[in-house]
Amino acid sequence: MQEDKLYQGSEVKNLVCAPGGACTYPTGTGLAGSDLTDEQKQLLLDVIANWVGLSDEETTTKALAKIEATLDETYVNWSGATEYNMSQGDGVYFQISGPDVYIEFSNQQGSAGADVTGYTTAGWGHIHTIYRDPTNDYANSATQQEAASMGGPPNGGAP
Repeated sequence: MQEDKLYQGSEVKNLVCAPGGACTYPTGTGLAGSDLTDEQKQLLLDVIANWVGLSDEETTTKALAKIEATLDETYVNWSGATEYNMSQGDGVYFQISGPDVYIEFSNQQGSAGADVTGYTTAGWGHIHTIYRDPTNDYANSATQQEAASMGGPPNGGAP
């Protein structure tokens, strides 16, 4: 039953929420956190920590606590390959979306393969991923616009 909710088909998706762009943060698709066992919830938090944990310890701790508090309202879905097979190069995609977290991971099929210790990975090396906090989104903020500006700050000078 959980797998039926989790799996969204064999088609590997591109990122829905591209870096720097506004996003509507799709939710409600896939397996809800409320349908997970306590052990599965911890595993989901461990996965989320791989993105949230890129920050300093205090920020990470606060963000993970906030996400854990709304984990029942958080959804995870998967599409693409269901078995890791380096010889085929079938890609994978997953999305974790909730009130306080949005993660996408797309390992796209058809990208250039990498030769790793004599094995051609047939495209498993081309990854797109993003982490955003829907409650504190940077898209279209003054900071994001300045960082994305090709011309630097107004009237020249250092940023």
